[in-house]
Amino acid sequence: MHLLWADPTWHPRASDPTFGGWLVALGYVMAAVLSFAAMLAYRAAPATGEPADDTRRILGILWGVVAVLLLGVVLVRQLDLGALVVQHLRSLARHHDWYENRRRYQKLFIAVVLLGGVAALAAALVALRRVRREAFPVVAVMVVIIVLGLVSSTSLHAIDRVLYRGAGWLKRSVELLASASVCLLAIRARARARC
Repeated sequence: MHLLWADPTWHPRASDPTFGGWLVALGYVMAAVLSFAAMLAYRAAPATGEPADDTRRILGILWGVVAVLLLGVVLVRQLDLGALVVQHLRSLARHHDWYENRRRYQKLFIAVVLLGGVAALAAALVALRRVRREAFPVVAVMVVIIVLGLVSSTSLHAIDRVLYRGAGWLKRSVELLASASVCLLAIRARARARC
């Protein structure tokens, strides 16, 4: 069976090499840096031997995970790794003779991603129940970022028409709003950690 992971036609490149694309990438990098700073602030808080120590530890881990996920989003986005995965899936679809029915599978994938996003949000909030109030906003924004990235990678024409309307500024605007939200939440978390 021919697999396309080493496809010679694919090469790492920015998936959106425009000013707007680089602006979105910069927003994600800034959000990752500020998330990392929030993590460090929680880790640097002096231990008091009280339950608040455990809360700070959990929030420090959360902000570290957010920073890593955002850097992953930047890498996937700027190296156009989504295109490699899509090419591989197209190759598999053609090889297994279900490419003609791809629209049905794309719609199913989008439904699974949306349901998975809701389930991931619920699971994270259960796992982070001790810090739910502090965790919910950033977890919700991260779910939006990841779901948006996965849904936009499906290349379903109806979705593309909406997301890439106005030369792609609708999708970029959502991404910029999301990264700005993470930046503000990280700044607030860092300030709280220092109190």
